[in-house]
Amino acid sequence: MSNYTIDYYAFDHSFCELTLYESPPEYVNSYTSLFLSFVGLFGFLMNPQIHDVNLIYSAFVANGLTSFFYHYTNQIGWGLMDRFSMVMIATSCYNVFIKMLEMKKIGYFYNLLRCGNMWITVYLLTVTGLHNEDLFNILFGCFLTSLFILMIFLEIYKIKLDIPHQILNYGWKGVLLILFAGIFWLVTENLCSYHFIIKYLFGHAFWHIGVGLGGYYITLIPLYLYQKNRFSNIKTLFGIPYLENKYPLVM
Repeated sequence: MSNYTIDYYAFDHSFCELTLYESPPEYVNSYTSLFLSFVGLFGFLMNPQIHDVNLIYSAFVANGLTSFFYHYTNQIGWGLMDRFSMVMIATSCYNVFIKMLEMKKIGYFYNLLRCGNMWITVYLLTVTGLHNEDLFNILFGCFLTSLFILMIFLEIYKIKLDIPHQILNYGWKGVLLILFAGIFWLVTENLCSYHFIIKYLFGHAFWHIGVGLGGYYITLIPLYLYQKNRFSNIKTLFGIPYLENKYPLVM
């Protein structure tokens, strides 16, 4: 075996909530990770079957499962799989919006997204392989910030894109959920060693729920635009919206 091989079962690192226990698992972080898989499966089962959007849902399912085992074991192998699946969420999301904007022939913004997608895929995968946790978090944060910029762009072109106010609002709701969940997690994680009460706030658990539900809300925009002519109405199940369509469409 090469001296440069990383032991899959070696300890990676833990999060603030592990201080509630003497050793792994991080129970709350583990089980809330599965919410990511839930929203991915929900998207598959309830929404129209759009291939490009289904790739995002697939990445959510994978990320929830790998994140569960990562928090349950704190092993580096599961940690890398968790991060790789996060990269797949980012690249799949970029791809679906690139195709959407190309389809609608909206300016040259999609060319910038295409460049950004290539850069973030190559660089994030490299950083993940090098196990640079801090830089990975910063770069993934840049991707999440770009979603806010994308929403501003969609707001500007909402008339040309013919996006209903309700659908656009779900996108904004998703971005804000991710933003607040991310800030809450960063604050709790960085203050964990200074105030004992912080570990009881379960910031990372809120991150799982916020980024899962927020990311799902954002996917409703390309879902609607891909099959607008077949769109019927919005329904909810468990309080989560989904798009009902009159005729099947696979892209």
